[in-house]
Amino acid sequence: MLIIVAGVFYMNKAIGLIFLLYVPVVIIGTTFQGKKLATMQSDAIAKQDMFLSSLKTSIDYKREINILKGEKYFMGKFSENMRTWEKFILKLKFLKALLEEFPGIATNIFGAVYLLFAATLIQRAELSLGELVMGYQYLGLVAGPLSYIAYTFLTYKADKEHIVRVDELAGKTQVDTVYEKLKTNKDYLISAKRLKLYSDDDKENMLFETDILCMKKKGLYVLKGSNGVGKSLLLNYIINSISSNWASGEISIAKDIEDTAFLTYPLFFIEGNFRDNLFHKKYDLDILKMLNIDFEGKEINTNPINLSLGQQQKLGLLRVLSMNSNYVFLDEPFSNLDVETQRNLTEYINELKEIKTVVVIMHDETLDSLADEIYIIKSKQLELIKADGIRSFAN
Repeated sequence: MLIIVAGVFYMNKAIGLIFLLYVPVVIIGTTFQGKKLATMQSDAIAKQDMFLSSLKTSIDYKREINILKGEKYFMGKFSENMRTWEKFILKLKFLKALLEEFPGIATNIFGAVYLLFAATLIQRAELSLGELVMGYQYLGLVAGPLSYIAYTFLTYKADKEHIVRVDELAGKTQVDTVYEKLKTNKDYLISAKRLKLYSDDDKENMLFETDILCMKKKGLYVLKGSNGVGKSLLLNYIINSISSNWASGEISIAKDIEDTAFLTYPLFFIEGNFRDNLFHKKYDLDILKMLNIDFEGKEINTNPINLSLGQQQKLGLLRVLSMNSNYVFLDEPFSNLDVETQRNLTEYINELKEIKTVVVIMHDETLDSLADEIYIIKSKQLELIKADGIRSFAN
């Protein structure tokens, strides 16, 4: 391409100057518009997610929406998101089509300028007709590869945002190397000094802090506090369900922390029978009996769910307690259970703490008398209010 431009420049400096302007105009114009296309493609993905999310919500919670008479609101949100997405996609497609033609448009404009300028030179006898034809052919030779390069660049820019999206999703499954270095403790579930837990990676909102947190292996630990203070996040941090960047301090975690069973929410179920919803894993018949489960033969539907809240909780507990893990985390395990099952579960946890490390999030005093340690989060402080079975005087 440079050789062609040099040849034209040698033939006629004025026409060569047109060629010198043509190449950078196409390159700069394509680069600038390519960045704009990439930005719009990224925005289009976000608007598509919003539209699909509103659609999924309307389908998944159709029953609840109908019961709460919220059809008008949700249909309005769905229609609004759909229209926004459709308009944006039309703009994006128009821009992409325009940019794909940009090299050709630039070539035609420069071709017209070239012919007008060359005609003037012919009238002045500064350019022959043969040189005009040769120069125009050279313009075509330059335009071909330049258009191909520009089109390839624009396609790359448009598709790159999808690749970035996939990389972001894949990155969430990568091993947290910082967290892996914390898994060094043989004697404690967690041992931490000057621990601070945050609500995100940016560490802008601290949920709580404590000078020291030590939970020995084996025993019952109860964690209390108002909603949203960080109880569940602490358990998720311990098992690496959230990034290690969400906490700071001198922290070490049990080496075998992967061996953890965790009752967390929301509980999820699949279309199928009882065994399908245990993912065809073995379950403990004694635990089945302890939880008073009497719906083993039931076919489970999910839309709407045909299990009561109590049955859902029992199935969730059966999954977790049958895992035979060294560490058992239970987030409000007594929710929606009948009185008899609550009593059975209390006795079971009291026996379980002798052989396993059990951490339970609670909002009442059901397990207080059985707990080896009780922690409470208030005013952004994690405080130990019962240690070795003895409550602190202040509490």
